[in-house]
Amino acid sequence: MSANGLLKKQTQDLLSGLGDCRTEVAEEMRRLGIRAAPRDPHGCAIAVYLTAVLGADLRVRSLAVESAAVRVRLEGSRRLHWPRFVTVRLPEPVREFIVAFDQALYPALIRAEGVDEQCQPETVPGSAQPPRSHCEQQGT
Repeated sequence: MSANGLLKKQTQDLLSGLGDCRTEVAEEMRRLGIRAAPRDPHGCAIAVYLTAVLGADLRVRSLAVESAAVRVRLEGSRRLHWPRFVTVRLPEPVREFIVAFDQALYPALIRAEGVDEQCQPETVPGSAQPPRSHCEQQGT
């Protein structure tokens, strides 16, 4: 197997191992302490996770998560040469998680500076319960 093929297989295995549904993917992101920005191909939860895991790999220069795939830009791509990429299709649970994350359905995973004002925690007057976000209150 080529080096690119091996990187693609390793990335597929990492993504497949995140869970069998979007809720399991979200729980794994929470367990790992991932905080990210919705609608950011370089800073979404999956990009942050993959960057943390693949970042030490000398073959990887950068990556971007798209709606159906992750594009890994390989080291050795030079300014005067065509960049080299490995494209890995996202498993269905990861794609579903990304859609939900981009809609702020997992506010606990959103970095503070990336939180939409609608999803800021709101205190419940006279309540001992922890603050809830508008997203949780609306059931979205």
